[in-house]
Amino acid sequence: MKPADQAWTDEEIAWIDELLMDEDNGLDQPLFSSEMDGFLCAVISGPKLIPPSEALRWIFDADAGEQLPRFANPADAERLMQLVMRHWNHIAASLADGSYDPLLMQHERADGVLMTLFADWCAGYMTGVGLDREGWRSLLEGEGALLLHTMLMYGTEEGCEALERNPPSDAEHEARADALADEACAIRDYWFSLRVASAAAAAPLEAPSPEQPCHCGSGRPYKHCHGAN
Repeated sequence: MKPADQAWTDEEIAWIDELLMDEDNGLDQPLFSSEMDGFLCAVISGPKLIPPSEALRWIFDADAGEQLPRFANPADAERLMQLVMRHWNHIAASLADGSYDPLLMQHERADGVLMTLFADWCAGYMTGVGLDREGWRSLLEGEGALLLHTMLMYGTEEGCEALERNPPSDAEHEARADALADEACAIRDYWFSLRVASAAAAAPLEAPSPEQPCHCGSGRPYKHCHGAN
């Protein structure tokens, strides 16, 4: 993988989270690294292409996409933008080739069991879905929602309330964490195939040469049919 497409290092993740948590920057609800990974995954995967300039607003303000940071050091802002775009490229490339690995954190419980934390990632993913909720409708309703089941369960208030009422076993929890990568790639492939089909249908039909049969199916040469005008 090219350097421009490489995932964040542990040091870069720590720097990003520290920068965005700094109260001096004036951000009330920024996306931290794991949330941002999920958010970018959804934005890149979705039914329509969303430019980085639009997505960036929600990285700074996950609630409304309006609040902007007050970085005291311009170099910090520049470095953050470079890191975000590098990770954007990394996610896009890894989703395309099926190697995507969600940025998930782990927590050691009091009993010594190491658990994967992915609610933040799912919440970030659903924030990305929210940028084009109407476009995502086919995966938010009906049978298509099966692909988004884990994201909806762990990344929405309704899902978290359901988990509190009926918590999964440790094994079920970890199985869902392990399945996130395949689910994310499957969702990307679902939307990508639809975008390709839509683009092909919208592409103008190339006119045949004057002597070739007209594309309308009349059987007449193009120059004596639709090419006559």
